[in-house]
Amino acid sequence: MGLTVFALGNPGRKYEGTLHNAGFEVAKRLAALLGGKPVRRCLRRYMALRIVAGTASPEGPTATELLVIQPLTYMNRSGDIARFFDLTGSEAFVIFDNLDLPPGTIRIRRVHSLSTHKGLRSLQEALPGVQFTAIYVGIGRPPEGMSVPEYVLSRPDRPASGLFERSLDDAARAVLKRAAGVPVEEIQLEFNRRNSET
Repeated sequence: MGLTVFALGNPGRKYEGTLHNAGFEVAKRLAALLGGKPVRRCLRRYMALRIVAGTASPEGPTATELLVIQPLTYMNRSGDIARFFDLTGSEAFVIFDNLDLPPGTIRIRRVHSLSTHKGLRSLQEALPGVQFTAIYVGIGRPPEGMSVPEYVLSRPDRPASGLFERSLDDAARAVLKRAAGVPVEEIQLEFNRRNSET
């Protein structure tokens, strides 16, 4: 069985490092940790990093093929690239930002219903038979006087940037643990419990 990870965000330099691009930032970390480089095939609207089974990682060798996909369609149309992939026999993860979790935390959950997050919903509608496991990266709520769109498209300020970086690192570690064969429930216990104690 393979592991396919959809890391969500918006393409373009002006969105790099923003809170809404948490998925893209996790993909960068995975590439660095695994010694790979995401590739964009001619005119395709995604970048993909494919790691073969047995590749060394900080969490142990990958037990299965790992495919990390960054849709380049903008967040709300992430599902537009689904037709390029056959997920038969592959487990599906999706990574994106979450306003309801504080910065520095992640939450890992299996998705059982249609999501209110537009990026995930787009994937669910394009891949109706796929069961997703979501890694929610906490970014917290905007400060008073700032709208949600303005906030999610901003970069974290200095006090919050360390917490954001920690949550990105944790999300990458969670993916590598799953790729190394650690059961989802065990990964949930490690990260979800630790976050609830933060």
